[in-house]
Amino acid sequence: MQYHNPEKIRMVKQYKNVQIGAEFSLIIDNDILKQYFNRPDYLLMLWNNTNETTKLVVDDRSISVPAQQITFLTYNQRVDLDQYSPNWVALIFNRAFYCTHTNDREIGCNGLLFFGSDYIPILSINSEEKGRLQTLLAVLEEEFEQKDSNQEEMLRLLLKRFIIRCTRLAREQIVSRYASQKDIDLIRKFSFLVEEHFRTKRKVSDYAEMLFKSPKTISNVFHLHDQKSPLQVIHDRVMLEAKRYLFYTDKTVKEISNELGFEEPTQFTKFFKKNSLLTPLDFKRQHPTDDIGKN
Repeated sequence: MQYHNPEKIRMVKQYKNVQIGAEFSLIIDNDILKQYFNRPDYLLMLWNNTNETTKLVVDDRSISVPAQQITFLTYNQRVDLDQYSPNWVALIFNRAFYCTHTNDREIGCNGLLFFGSDYIPILSINSEEKGRLQTLLAVLEEEFEQKDSNQEEMLRLLLKRFIIRCTRLAREQIVSRYASQKDIDLIRKFSFLVEEHFRTKRKVSDYAEMLFKSPKTISNVFHLHDQKSPLQVIHDRVMLEAKRYLFYTDKTVKEISNELGFEEPTQFTKFFKKNSLLTPLDFKRQHPTDDIGKN
């Protein structure tokens, strides 16, 4: 099947293994897609396979996704659709079906496609790559109909192939085209570790130790490839989580401070103000939940 007019197509293909709680879906229906937002353990690949720009609201940001671009979201992010959004082509899976943590060494997607600290990867799909991905989707669609003992493994292999193709695009588009594979892996692994440990580790030296590198080496690689500084990556991730708590929960400043590993609320308030020029309470007052995504 060709997917050139997803706004006119409505499709839901699902595989479930209830014994282990595994689930994998191909969805071209925004109403169904919305049901998967903010579910624990689900990862999403959303392809705007149309000829127009559309929007997502992710946390406190309105994200424009131009035609023929694909973005990658995790269960850590608060997501909603623009009300006028055409149907997305969505591949959705949970960790029980395919664990990117376990397979990261093999496919190298964590830190580029998923769990990349605070940024949202959006990849451009050229006509050649579009053809490859559409072929994969067509094979996937057929495999969803095969009800035999090999179905789950075939679906998992096809999903893995889709992720690998996107990971290759991410290496070209997100990191400098002149970056060596060694540098790409260092940036990727650092970002992934920040996602895992930002609540308890806020020094570059903490991550350098886990990566068996010096802090200076890590900083030099990030600078060479026009990335944010490693320290800024850490701070931005802590700030993003703080904003999520302020937007979406009724937790007090003290409770948020504890959640994020600060010893004292005053320490958290000082950190927040330094990075946003507002205190947490002022930020919450100026950014009510109803205003998210309007800017």
